[in-house]
Amino acid sequence: LPLNLHSSGTFDVNNVLANFVVIPFFCFIYYPINIVLMLLFFSGVHSVIYLMNISTDVLLYLLRFFSWISRFTKIKTFNANTTEVIILYTVLLLFFFGIKYSKHFNVRKIIYFYIAVTAISITTVLYFSFFEYKQKNELIIFDLQKPKRIAGSGDILFISNGSKNIIVDTGFGKFSSQKVISKIKRRKVDIIDYLIITHSDFDHIGGMKDFLSEFYVRNIIISRAEYYYFLQNGLMNKTNVVLACDGINLELDRASSIRFFHPNCKQEHKNTYKYKKENNETVLSFFVSLADYKFMINSDLPKKHLEEILRNNKREAPNLVCQMPHHCNKKDNPSELLNSSKPILGFCTRDRTLLEKSKLFSNDFTFPIFMTGVCGDIDIRVENSGLAVFSEKCSKLSLQLKGS
Repeated sequence: LPLNLHSSGTFDVNNVLANFVVIPFFCFIYYPINIVLMLLFFSGVHSVIYLMNISTDVLLYLLRFFSWISRFTKIKTFNANTTEVIILYTVLLLFFFGIKYSKHFNVRKIIYFYIAVTAISITTVLYFSFFEYKQKNELIIFDLQKPKRIAGSGDILFISNGSKNIIVDTGFGKFSSQKVISKIKRRKVDIIDYLIITHSDFDHIGGMKDFLSEFYVRNIIISRAEYYYFLQNGLMNKTNVVLACDGINLELDRASSIRFFHPNCKQEHKNTYKYKKENNETVLSFFVSLADYKFMINSDLPKKHLEEILRNNKREAPNLVCQMPHHCNKKDNPSELLNSSKPILGFCTRDRTLLEKSKLFSNDFTFPIFMTGVCGDIDIRVENSGLAVFSEKCSKLSLQLKGS
């Protein structure tokens, strides 16, 4: 258990049950029986090979059964550091030395002790799991290092509600995406429940293969217009692919959800795929609801669609946090329109080399805007006191925003 907490930050309740069933079966039934059957086989009774196959099938069935159960019994817990692991193992060794040199060795007492330790461990794990769940409603915007001779600023967002992990876009790929992958892995994340690809511009989809090779991705969500891109690049058979468009909802838990509001698939025409792709007409845009806050993910959404979405969802978006379209380019971020929607915060990825070309002026907006090109990684956390914003380099600009 200590090493498990240190390496993965998970506790699998199924492991306890599997050890009680599989190990005794292997040690006291499968292994002894197969030794006898092997002796019979070598003595000339070749028909026992049938019994050996049956016993092996039973063992494999048990392993597959508990492996399947394991998908539903893993609990995300706190991560024990090295010092805590050493302390836990020291206590364990002292306990065994106590048993070895105890004058009053009593099997019943040892059984009671193990029951008590198991109960305390499970209670502790459940407590920390619940605690982590309460603290992990957050969205992180990563600062990407732009490769030379590649356009765009790139996007990788990490969203967690404590039970589900979501990645939005995959950046440029190679070194830039790998750097972000390392940061995510340091958070003890190895499973991505939803990988959302907003559109197939290279600075948003270049790191796709890196993410698929480094994480277990349960679902990839794309717009219908990107289906052919995935099909042509052999990505359809990598994992479960979900096609999303306006009106589709994903319930993450009772307090968290994702609602897609663009593109409108009913209005798409088969012959205009190439045109729409080049003009970003099919960008997948959505609201992420975490507790009392809504995060509006726009990516490279054109201005006319942004205006339509803000107008249609104005009443549904209190405590709105808005991703500024097209990496904070002024032409796609009309200040009057955005100010009328009354967001409490704006953010965008903006490459350092493109900052000078950006004509976005903060004085035009009634809400604060964070750029990764200035502040590095930006961590937005939903806490009991409101919305806390932390940045890698802009510590003096960190905010504490209270909900309405």
